[in-house]
Amino acid sequence: MVAEMGNNYLLIPPSLLASIVAREVSGNTSIYSSQLLHRPPREIVDAEALLAILREKGVEPPITAGQLADGGIKPVRHDTPAESVLKLMEKGAPVVPVVDGDGRPIGVITPDSLEEAIEEGVDLSTTPAHTLAYMEAPVVGEDEGVDDMLEKMLTYESEAAIVVDRDGRYKGTVLIEEVIAALAYILQEAGSGSRRRRTPERA
Repeated sequence: MVAEMGNNYLLIPPSLLASIVAREVSGNTSIYSSQLLHRPPREIVDAEALLAILREKGVEPPITAGQLADGGIKPVRHDTPAESVLKLMEKGAPVVPVVDGDGRPIGVITPDSLEEAIEEGVDLSTTPAHTLAYMEAPVVGEDEGVDDMLEKMLTYESEAAIVVDRDGRYKGTVLIEEVIAALAYILQEAGSGSRRRRTPERA
């Protein structure tokens, strides 16, 4: 809305920053008394808006899923004790991908699924990771466009996507915050380029 009202897509990055700050300050509090108890994460809403703007303006992001997948989030083998996954999450891992013996992803373990296992009394020291891994995140090829990857993330309502190489082996995990930052930069560059092209015509 800010970008459309101001007729300037350079306003998108600061608007996203303001939204993130507001979310951190207010938490789940809303000005609406009838707010839903389980609203989608703010990142999902921001990403959906960005994707809609990209499609509306016909902007083709020159970035692939593989370029965003830096391998910073390391996977665990399917036979790794779930206790090790808990330690990774305690160190800040948002999700933990699980791969088979050939390095191909079989799912991810999220904080929610791990918490649910703990509440059910599962012994994490003897439980292999693959029993807690679910395909709650899309698997995308490294050559797929970042916009197509984001569309799949929105379909899964996931804040992460698993990227695989051409052999189907794990390459990295991309978080939705990284996609938002990349798309916001692309829109900013596209807006700057269009203004530079119009300037000679106005002159």
